[in-house]
Amino acid sequence: MKKILFYFLFLSQIFSLDVPKFEDVKSNFKSSDVKIFDRNGLLLNESRVDKFFRSTDWTDLQNISESLKKALLIAEDKKFYEHEGVDWKALSDGMFRYLTFQKKRGGSTVSMQLSTFLNSELKGNSKGRNFSQKWDQIQYARSLEKNWTKEQIL
Repeated sequence: MKKILFYFLFLSQIFSLDVPKFEDVKSNFKSSDVKIFDRNGLLLNESRVDKFFRSTDWTDLQNISESLKKALLIAEDKKFYEHEGVDWKALSDGMFRYLTFQKKRGGSTVSMQLSTFLNSELKGNSKGRNFSQKWDQIQYARSLEKNWTKEQIL
């Protein structure tokens, strides 16, 4: 078992998944809402046009309060600045809870969650991801961390 794990980790260092450039993601971003303005530029109405996905306007990180950033990281990824895409301890804790039928606990980092948004093949289904999908999500998150800065990921 240790040998198999070693080979997985070794191969993950060799192969890097293609992740889009940050600039491309930002420039191709589209809100799920349409805004209607009057002739003077006053917003009259905002209406959601995509019933299946919600995305508001892009907000640059410098326009988000430090308190909100801290709250996000406390709730979602306490070790965000310490790992390279995967918090192995949180992931193994989540796996242990799953295998022992305890209360479920997420082990995905912010980078892993973003990976799912960027690559729809990593989504899984209503019951979650299988091992292969989780492994692909981990590899994508690690590639993302090699190509984007932490600030871009946030």
